[in-house]
Amino acid sequence: MTDDAATAPHRRAEWAVAVLAVLAAIGLVAAAAYGVAVPAAAPGAGLVLLAGWIMREDLVRLEIPDGAVLAIGLLGAAVRLGAALPDGLLADAAYELLLDGIICGGGLWLLREAHYRRRGFDGIGLGDVKLAGAGGLLVGTADFAVALLAASLAGLAIFALRRRRAGRAADPEPVADEGAAPGAEQRLAFGALLAPILAGLWCVRQAGF
Repeated sequence: MTDDAATAPHRRAEWAVAVLAVLAAIGLVAAAAYGVAVPAAAPGAGLVLLAGWIMREDLVRLEIPDGAVLAIGLLGAAVRLGAALPDGLLADAAYELLLDGIICGGGLWLLREAHYRRRGFDGIGLGDVKLAGAGGLLVGTADFAVALLAASLAGLAIFALRRRRAGRAADPEPVADEGAAPGAEQRLAFGALLAPILAGLWCVRQAGF
């Protein structure tokens, strides 16, 4: 089976999720426009499913589905725009969304470029950058910083456990040379950490905490 044939089902699933996310986002904003209250549990359930999808794909394939990232960004934007609509603050909310997406996604992209120029290989995946932009739309810059810190600390803890386990093993896990890209066994599925933290933080904020 060719690579294209193997990835075709994943691509179709991503497109399907993206279309559903667009429809859901339109529905959320329309409901707010007509004064129909939508329980936070509805987008929250979708968000949890999307985070689970990202976790699975990133852990298994070290890839973050574009469809899931797009859906997270759309759901986050729709909820925030819908909340601003009754007060006539739609333009302000749209401006804040734009800033949040640029700051969060652009900030991680700058870190990615700085790492590449210093080490010669990508330490941060492009999927992580896209997820950061979607996370900014979902929770805003301040809460994204909290989620990024939590995911980074979790990642450091995982690396520490790996090194400790490798040090005890009879055949230690090889350590990448300076300037050499790490192998698959040494790479961290960062999106699998960041996505559920973003989803959990969003749910906590929606609950009023």
